[in-house]
Amino acid sequence: MPFGIINEILKDTSMPFGIINEILKDTSMPFGIINEILKDTSMPFGIINEILNKPTMNLKTKKSFFLYNKGTGKAVFIMYSQEQELQLISVERDRLDSYRIGSVQNRASLRRKRRRRQQRRRLLRSGILCLTAIALLAICFQTNWIANVLDTSFVDSLPKKIRKLEKKVKKEQKEYPMELLEALEQNEEMYDFAENYTNREEYQGKAIDLSDSYETGSVPLLMQWDKRWGYDSYGDAMIGLAGCGPTCMAMAYLYFTDDLGMNPRKMAEYAQDGGYHSEEGTSWSFWTEGANGLGLTGEQIPLSEDRMKAVLDQGGLVVCSMAPGDFTTTGHFILLRGYDVNGFLVNDPNRKKNSQRQWDYETLSGQIKNLWAVYGRN
Repeated sequence: MPFGIINEILKDTSMPFGIINEILKDTSMPFGIINEILKDTSMPFGIINEILNKPTMNLKTKKSFFLYNKGTGKAVFIMYSQEQELQLISVERDRLDSYRIGSVQNRASLRRKRRRRQQRRRLLRSGILCLTAIALLAICFQTNWIANVLDTSFVDSLPKKIRKLEKKVKKEQKEYPMELLEALEQNEEMYDFAENYTNREEYQGKAIDLSDSYETGSVPLLMQWDKRWGYDSYGDAMIGLAGCGPTCMAMAYLYFTDDLGMNPRKMAEYAQDGGYHSEEGTSWSFWTEGANGLGLTGEQIPLSEDRMKAVLDQGGLVVCSMAPGDFTTTGHFILLRGYDVNGFLVNDPNRKKNSQRQWDYETLSGQIKNLWAVYGRN
């Protein structure tokens, strides 16, 4: 009997294997008839069982075959001959189980290979990410991006402190100048100066040591709102709010003379006593007549990139009176101490961050109202 027909019949797994065995043991029916009956794959096994109970007919040939039940996975080897019963030779063959075991093994192997591929891909991605991170860090360090981010993060936390300080001022009813709070809102670098305003007497008129703020051969960066002199008066205001002119001149004087005795407080006194302070602030004559009175040389120069660079090349400094823009909302003095391929190097006595970058001529020139060259005397 063809194995394909048996295979199709035995797809009906509802039939116990024992019943199939009993049917095939019935030799009262020639196998040729069995063969023909079993070709009808639409017939349930129960009906086949009834049909096979027929009168005896002689078997004329000797045959053997496998019966294979997909439902149970059992394969039975059947051999029959003339005048002999159909014999059950083996019920140990288990092709389906072998197939299943092989399939399981293949699937396990595929899973292992897939896991190895995934691991390799993860390692490759990790390697790429590490290399990218290293490259980005190198770029960040070269551009000072990390320092700027950290500085920005610090500054971002200051508005909350400013609001807290304002509430503290209102609650304790302390006499804070409104100009100080307004300046703080525009320049958060002044927070420590503003917070300690109520303790200003601890700093006013006290001795000032500039040794930690100056290095011979370099232009020092002094801030007008430094607590050591920022609370001292300059006209009707404080040096911390209006003393950009005396602070710039103190930086230039210290650079050219190495005289640590002339600090912004003394320079503000010099400007007031010499008549170089007015209601508008520091007068422009301070950079010519006032410079000469300090033993320096000052002259007004035209607004020209080449002229500004020439002054710096000759060892001089350039003082700029700035209009509202990047440096001020009213008026302000800054000092140019050098230049490179990226622009001019600035000492801004009101904002440190402005002094940590280069400024191109196009940006500065649109904000400069007037400028002077200041030199030391040989």
